[in-house]
Amino acid sequence: MAQIISNSVDFNQLNSSSYSIWKNAVIGGILGVVYILIYLAFRPLLPLAAASGIAMILTAVTGISAMVWQKMVQPLIIAVSTGAVLWGLAVWFDGLVWFEIAIWCMMLFSMAYVLFSGLIHHLRLIFALIAIVLIVIAARVVVGL
Repeated sequence: MAQIISNSVDFNQLNSSSYSIWKNAVIGGILGVVYILIYLAFRPLLPLAAASGIAMILTAVTGISAMVWQKMVQPLIIAVSTGAVLWGLAVWFDGLVWFEIAIWCMMLFSMAYVLFSGLIHHLRLIFALIAIVLIVIAARVVVGL
């Protein structure tokens, strides 16, 4: 017969061992490059906004996979919030040279991943979700101006 030895899990220990600002920044930077490559693959076939949207969705899925592989906490929330903030990224950079776009995408994805993973790591989940929703709303309002 099975016996339960301990039914408590110390989630703070799990979170602290898997959190690194640099790891999140590197994952974000790599995903910025992935976004550009996917966007460039779909751009000849689709309009600008559609190619940008498909690239963002596929990049978010790739980001979730990378964060699960790295044992990061709440990868779905981080990827969705990054996607919501950076939605329409290709429209912002239309007309720039490819290496400028790559640099901007790497920086923006890195900053978004560090910001959202830091909020998830350092705050209780409900407070982190409230902060993330407010940040996403503020970013979308600023972008819409």
